[in-house]
Amino acid sequence: MIEKKSPRWIASLGLAAITGCSSDYGYYTLPVAPIYVPPQAVVAPPYPRGDTSSQVISCSSRDRRYTRCDVQLSARDSVHLIQQESNASCVQGRDWGKDRGAVWVSNGCRATFRVERYYWR
Repeated sequence: MIEKKSPRWIASLGLAAITGCSSDYGYYTLPVAPIYVPPQAVVAPPYPRGDTSSQVISCSSRDRRYTRCDVQLSARDSVHLIQQESNASCVQGRDWGKDRGAVWVSNGCRATFRVERYYWR
């Protein structure tokens, strides 16, 4: 039989114990409530999950003029500059960007872009 208030008895209740405490009344064991450690959070993908595909295109601004390069784009698709081919700057939002159905360039920007498409399942 396990003696009441012994470390083994306290552990059987699901509690931790501090042993070796002493006072004017003698040696005793203190029960201590366990510390709750939550399980690791599981990060779920956004629902519903979609598939992606990509396409590589080149687009050039001739004589520093605004040029649209038509490509199938939706609001969820993203465009990334992967290689600048001009000496002129290619700053996103100023020298290049996307709008529905096109990648545009201006101010002499000439570059290769990757279009990543997002599809709903």
